[in-house]
Amino acid sequence: MHDMENIDETMADAILLANYKGSKKKSSDLLTIATATRFKIRQWRSIRKVAEAFGVSAQQVREFNSLLDLPPDVQKLFEGHRIGVSKWYELSKLSDPKKQSEVGRFVANLGAIDTRAVVDYVRRHAEDPVDVCVRRVLESKTVKEDIHIIVVPLNQAAFHNLHEESQKLEMPLENLASKLIEEGLKQKELQL
Repeated sequence: MHDMENIDETMADAILLANYKGSKKKSSDLLTIATATRFKIRQWRSIRKVAEAFGVSAQQVREFNSLLDLPPDVQKLFEGHRIGVSKWYELSKLSDPKKQSEVGRFVANLGAIDTRAVVDYVRRHAEDPVDVCVRRVLESKTVKEDIHIIVVPLNQAAFHNLHEESQKLEMPLENLASKLIEEGLKQKELQL
């Protein structure tokens, strides 16, 4: 269905009405929606008119339309996908089809945010190999650490001792408690 000759006005309208609004997961695959989008743009000669007719932003229309300009090997990477148009649109920001293909292989399993970061980095560092750019972006990501909060009942004497120690060390009470628990766990590991 990704061939312009196999689509007519009624089919294009039905595809776009069913897929432009609503869930991120589309009922048709991305290339089918892109083909219908391109059909309507050619018919009406305006991205804005298509956007207004279907009640979506011109940006959304542009994103779907851009998928058909990506090299065939990149299109194969998202063939059959029903989500992720923004991610693949990012590759269209690279003007060189060879770069689009190379970056496409690296970002195939990344999310939209990481893909955008990789594409932006590749654009700013065009002289660097793509694999180096990808590695730099992924290594620079902030590592998230889960923090768990527990409530521990302490008798007055234990609390007083903990409070005095935190004053002496000029350390917040919660940091001292956390440090003591971690040290206790390390000691236990050494005993095992």
